[in-house]
Amino acid sequence: MRIDTGDNPPVKLKQYRTPLHKREIVNKAITDMLEANIIRRSNSNYSSPVVLVDKKDKTTRFCIDFRNLNSNSFSIQYPLLVIDDILTLLGAAKFYSLIDLRSGFWQVQMADEYKSKTAFVCHRGLFKFNVMPFGLQNSPTVFSQLMEIVLQDLKFAISYINDILIFSETLEEHFDHIQQVFDRLRQHNLKLKLKKCQFLQKETNYLGFKINIDGVKPDDGKVEAIKTLPNPVTVKEIEWLAGTDNTIADYLSRRLPGQENNQNQDETIEVDISDKPFQINTLNSNQFNPKDFASCDYKEDDQPSVK
Repeated sequence: MRIDTGDNPPVKLKQYRTPLHKREIVNKAITDMLEANIIRRSNSNYSSPVVLVDKKDKTTRFCIDFRNLNSNSFSIQYPLLVIDDILTLLGAAKFYSLIDLRSGFWQVQMADEYKSKTAFVCHRGLFKFNVMPFGLQNSPTVFSQLMEIVLQDLKFAISYINDILIFSETLEEHFDHIQQVFDRLRQHNLKLKLKKCQFLQKETNYLGFKINIDGVKPDDGKVEAIKTLPNPVTVKEIEWLAGTDNTIADYLSRRLPGQENNQNQDETIEVDISDKPFQINTLNSNQFNPKDFASCDYKEDDQPSVK
């Protein structure tokens, strides 16, 4: 992987303060990555700070704050697959297997001349990545390009970032399809996280959707999350809502009664940012209610047979 910063000066930030009672989290992450040859010590003129992020399950995630580096780097223009297109490709499949690639981004090597730009700083010192780190703006794109090369002519396998879905109409086909995918992964030296893989499923969850022979519908947990959202009343709330599972919300909204042939579906919601309250100008406020999206009767997608 490369990081093109153009003529921008090096991004060199000071370390964030880590509370003493959380330093062991940083120590363990650094030690584990050094032992796995994920990182090495560095004297780079770049440095991004370590940040610890609290997760919902009350654990803490070790991350690097690459925001400044990202803002000084050129993004790669490469389209990710559209969720609806992925779901349509499933055809009349009856068997599914999900493949999870172990620490997917870390299986991509950094080009030597760009490793110094990944340098990060913490109380243990300055380090740089030997592999593609999480948090860089182009990491998902680079990995998607890799997976397109790996699976390019396998019409029974699709990948969204590091999640591979294998789908087949018969069990015999499915065993053969799994073997072909394994052969490709072995050829490209890509490793699995076996405990997160699922094999020979008649129903599976993929990208927030429940998929089976009857069709596709949003995952119940995702629907419930949207259903319990309050109506936004400030600009910040609508900005937050716009980035919250908008794929699921879009899927549901297009299945609202009377919305199937609505020519105004793609109209932009104009927001008055001059003050905290906002007005929805192009849509009736009732149509913007997340509870309407979540409680509507969806229609199963017609699944064409894909050979």
